[in-house]
Amino acid sequence: MIEVIVAPRILVRQHETYPGEVGFGFHGPAVLQCIRVTAGHQLHILNPRQRELLEHFQPYLRGRILDIGCRDLNLARHLPSGCVYVGMDTGSGGTVRATGEGPFLPFKDRAVDVTLAIAVLEHVDDPYRLFGELARITRRTILINLPNLYELSYRIRYLLGLSPNGKYGLPPDPPADRHKWLLSHTEAARFVQAAADRHALTITRSFPSFRRYFRLFERLSLRWPNATVWESWWVLERSSAKPKPIPIR
Repeated sequence: MIEVIVAPRILVRQHETYPGEVGFGFHGPAVLQCIRVTAGHQLHILNPRQRELLEHFQPYLRGRILDIGCRDLNLARHLPSGCVYVGMDTGSGGTVRATGEGPFLPFKDRAVDVTLAIAVLEHVDDPYRLFGELARITRRTILINLPNLYELSYRIRYLLGLSPNGKYGLPPDPPADRHKWLLSHTEAARFVQAAADRHALTITRSFPSFRRYFRLFERLSLRWPNATVWESWWVLERSSAKPKPIPIR
């Protein structure tokens, strides 16, 4: 059971820092919401990705945690006692969350212990730059989730002339959010491996996620991952090697 203590939103200005008990350092403007997790209170219902995250990766979730794409901050209510959670997302409506815009994340180097980028990289114009920022600000562990838009149910929707989901297509009015990349499982795995090598990170665990009908035949399904894997997870941890220079793009 988790009780959430929510600090007031703060506009973090140049060289300004969050209260000392939290110990995060920021540079550049951002709106952030910080939660210190302690014992007590009632849990909220988790979405499928949050359930999977807690089921398979709970041991990594400790210390200072930054959740990029945090939505409604619900994950914080399920973290172990003693964590310090900062949620970050675009927009300022509802219960927000934390807002940060621009090419750089408003944190100092190695400011957080764990960074979560769950279904995030496919939403940004430059996932290469964002991955570099994840590596820069993270002291210990990065958890990444990416979709596979070549999965069989999406292919059936293409054959029927339908969009794979509401994040694609060309709607009449400008959307608030959309996916920028149409990627397969193989492409996602290659991207994460190359980015890990570039930033001196080690992939210590990877985990494919299946829809219910493929989960029944998981070993067989892994023979054709681009057709069967729904999403994939990676755990990246810092190694002692020096990062490779980022190529000019």
